[in-house]
Amino acid sequence: MIVARTQQLAKSKARQRWLKGMTQIHKDDLHPVNGDPLIDDLLPIDGNGRWHVQLTPGSGGISKSEVPDWTGYWLI
Repeated sequence: MIVARTQQLAKSKARQRWLKGMTQIHKDDLHPVNGDPLIDDLLPIDGNGRWHVQLTPGSGGISKSEVPDWTGYWLI
């Protein structure tokens, strides 16, 4: 999960975190979440009245499970 003040900042943070070191970046799965169930089943957290997210500080750094050992497609 990426927490940011703007959509652009969130996308930038996600790319810096998850696409670092990739040599073949596929851009077809980088799209905004708009909450339209006809497109996908994802909903934005703000404003839907059904979500509660509690953020707790982590130990810092990226865990091994977040670092792929290959290039190309990487499921997020």
